[in-house]
Formats: sequence, structure tokens, C-alpha cells
Amino acid sequence: MPPSSNFTWTLKKTSTKTKINGTGARKISFQDDDRVNEVFGLLQESGAIEWVGLDLAGEPVYRLTDKCQEVFPELYEMHKAELSQTANELWQMGVIDMVFRNSEEAVVFTQANYLKLKEVLHELTPDQLSFLVAMGAPIRLD
Repeated sequence: MPPSSNFTWTLKKTSTKTKINGTGARKISFQDDDRVNEVFGLLQESGAIEWVGLDLAGEPVYRLTDKCQEVFPELYEMHKAELSQTANELWQMGVIDMVFRNSEEAVVFTQANYLKLKEVLHELTPDQLSFLVAMGAPIRLD
């Protein structure tokens, strides 16, 4: 049920470890920043991830490409499962709609979804917000 493998992951660095945050609770952690830089370098060089900009908090954002399934299948599968989970949570809240046509599926954001989003915005998790921002939902966090 994931909408696409092209949603974002954010690389966040702290003084003791670096995490690749997906849209769920599981995280891939590295204790050594040199190691995470090496892994990200290899993923970028292979075309498995692409840098797309900064998130609302100013953190670097990377997009997984289809090549990631070949290069780092564990990350790809975890990403896909977590996207599916987040999409399901948002759908159950009425913040997005899922459209199924033939063998294709799509996540859509309508005016009704926008009205619901305004009601529940303060209840959303950072992962849910990231998902919506990646979809292009009109979210401003002031």
C-alpha cells in the first residue's frame, strides 16, 4: 500500500550517533559519523539515494530511488513498510485518501483532507508531518 518509494528520509546527526529517520519508529543507527558518511556516500554514488533539500527543521533530506532496492534492500524494504504504515495511519485519521484503480493505487490530498488536517495538525507525529510535506501538503509550522 505504499504510495511510492520516492518519499524522503532525513539524515540527522547528534554528538553520539547518526540516525536515518524514516516514517516510523525503527531507525538505522550508526555510532560513528565517518561510517554514516561513508554509507551515504556509497548510496549517493550508486544512485540509491538523492539529496533533495532541507526539511522544515533545516535537516538534510534524501530521497530513496528504485536503485536502492538493489543496493541496500534492507533499507528499501523498511522504508516501504514504514511508508505503508504512515499512509494507513493518516488515512484512518481522514487526513489523506487512498484511491485504487485497476492495479494501481495513489495517495491523494483533497480539500476535505485539508480541513481534517487543520483539526488534527497538533496531534500528528513528526513522521506523519514529513510524509505530508513530501506529498506537497500545505503545512506551515510556526
